[in-house]
Amino acid sequence: MIEGPPLIMDEALLRRDDALPRYTAVAAYLHERDGDLATAARLNARRPR
Repeated sequence: MIEGPPLIMDEALLRRDDALPRYTAVAAYLHERDGDLATAARLNARRPR
């Protein structure tokens, strides 16, 4: 995994509030941008439409 900004993203995701609107969509987008397609797909599959 890349060191630097993605580590900050991981820390932010650990402190998340799942009740926030669009959390899952944003998390999936960030994981996709980071190259973690498996996690992005899992998050996209469970997000509300």
